[in-house]
Amino acid sequence: GAEGGEGEDGTAVKVYDGSIFRVAKMAGEEWKNLTEKQKAPYDKMAKKNKEIYLEEQGDIPGRTFSNR
Repeated sequence: GAEGGEGEDGTAVKVYDGSIFRVAKMAGEEWKNLTEKQKAPYDKMAKKNKEIYLEEQGDIPGRTFSNR
C-alpha cells in the first residue's frame, strides 16, 4: 500500500508501490500544476547545477560540450 511522510519543505509526500514510470508521471503532473513563482527556485538550482556540470566536463581533456 501507499505510505506517507513529510518532505523537507513540510509538504505531504506519498510513496506509492509500483512502477517508477507511474511515479515519474505523477511528479510531472504535480510540476505542471506549480506556478512560475513556485518553480523558480528549482529552475535556478537546475541552471546552477548545469553550469557546474559543464564546467567540470570542460576539465576533462578531449571533451567539448556546448552550453545549450
